[in-house]
Amino acid sequence: MKKLLLLLVFTSTFLFGCFNSEEDVTINADGSGVYQNVMDMSGMFDMMDMIAAMDTSQNNQLKKVSDKDIDSTFSFKSFIDTVTSLTADQKKLFEKATMRMSINQKEKRFKMTTNYPFTKMDDLQKIIELQQSNKAPNPFNRSMGGENITPDNGGLPAINKIMNISFKNGLIERKIDKEKIKEMEDHK
Repeated sequence: MKKLLLLLVFTSTFLFGCFNSEEDVTINADGSGVYQNVMDMSGMFDMMDMIAAMDTSQNNQLKKVSDKDIDSTFSFKSFIDTVTSLTADQKKLFEKATMRMSINQKEKRFKMTTNYPFTKMDDLQKIIELQQSNKAPNPFNRSMGGENITPDNGGLPAINKIMNISFKNGLIERKIDKEKIKEMEDHK
């Protein structure tokens, strides 16, 4: 029973306490710019420490993994040609995209920063739409555009699943899509 209670606390912490996402859009005078998404998952350190402490085996793999720092940046161009869910024109939208993963154990920092440069507002709109439809390349998917590693467990929906975002004519607009919410409720 004690382990079940700890698992429940762990799951609640993971879902609600250790993830923060921030979006930033920089638009230049010529309509080009960068769409940036920063995911701060620093709250996972406490959760990982708790799970590692529960593992009493001599070969504690989680402790070995959680002792390593990472600071790595990669370009989407290195894998974009393998994404089967995108057309050639859609792949071009992500060729200059980059992701930086930074994990610092001492400072308990875990951030992933993804930058999507675009040349015109229409391209930004297409990038957002591809993300909303789950067709955008995701390095954490098994096939970079196929089946997601983590199943949809019916938890809280991602914000892009219930909002429509448009970038047109110098206007950025976000609206909750009541149809998407109703569709999600009907699938429960």
